[in-house]
Amino acid sequence: MGNMLGIMTHRVTKPERFEPFFHVAAQEGFGGIIVFTPHDADLQKETIAGWIRDKGRWKRKDVPFPLISHDVGYYRKPETIQKVKALKRQEKMPFIGYGLGSKWSIHKALLNIPVLQPHLPETVRYREKTDVVNMLKKHETVMLKPLNGLGGEGIYRLSSGGDGYLLEGGGEPMRRCTRRAIGKALHAICRNGKYIVQQWLDIRSQEGRVYDIRSLMQKGRQGEWQLMGFCVREGGAGKFTSNLSGGGSAHQVFPYLEKNYGPERAGEIEQKLREISSRVCTGLEEVKCKRLVELGLDLGVDRDGHIWIIEVNIKPGKTQGRDIYQLKTAEDRIRLPIQFASGLIKGLPAGR
Repeated sequence: MGNMLGIMTHRVTKPERFEPFFHVAAQEGFGGIIVFTPHDADLQKETIAGWIRDKGRWKRKDVPFPLISHDVGYYRKPETIQKVKALKRQEKMPFIGYGLGSKWSIHKALLNIPVLQPHLPETVRYREKTDVVNMLKKHETVMLKPLNGLGGEGIYRLSSGGDGYLLEGGGEPMRRCTRRAIGKALHAICRNGKYIVQQWLDIRSQEGRVYDIRSLMQKGRQGEWQLMGFCVREGGAGKFTSNLSGGGSAHQVFPYLEKNYGPERAGEIEQKLREISSRVCTGLEEVKCKRLVELGLDLGVDRDGHIWIIEVNIKPGKTQGRDIYQLKTAEDRIRLPIQFASGLIKGLPAGR
């Protein structure tokens, strides 16, 4: 099958959805692609039972491990996550990018990059009630976030309120908890212990809506990081997160910042957003000693104009706000990572 590019994902219900990968891979010199799930790979035989496109049709076929693979899947089942980890330990099956671990693991890595430390909100790993109470004494309001949450799932906001607490999230209306009841509420939310506690940031616009800025970074053919664009994600009215799926809206970054900070300050903030985005990417590769190919950075700008690093995503969604990024076609959104894969197998200087 020649020099094939592997595309690993969580499920393959309609292989024709991967046509864009096939076309871009062909343009970049690959002999084809093999689309597969982690459980389709046989570590002993070093083969994959996946989907290939042959003479215009998709069919299942056993093939040897591809030269290099691109992981685009989202995995939740523990047994699948373990299989992914086992695959990525195989020297004979390299990937163009690797994972960074949980939100806590990423936060600790960012703390090792001195220039980024002023942009990191105070964060602790949840172990017990006192972790939250102590943080509330310092910041009055905190965010509770799952270590490995997706799309804003499982996020709560907790505030000190008189002789008790105000708790929001979980799809429920805001509720008041007494000081005695808060321990029970926290246990219900964080019962598996896989949560972080983070200071709340006032990243509301002048109109009072929570927003953040998604910075989409991808590597090109020779391993250089490129900013594919910024997208302001403004939360819906009354929401405490900026997720577009919850009734939010997407906006161009400079007009949005200009409206809130004026043209001169907006220009300064945008330039700083670019600098931080680049440093996060190079810094995480240095600290983690892992090759990365794509990152979606969620950056917040508080009312004083200070920039905060809220979250780092290794598999950022690119369909929401695609017109903002100017990545209107599926091919546009995947071209750079595949060019990077091509550069790697051709021995070009493509980073570590």
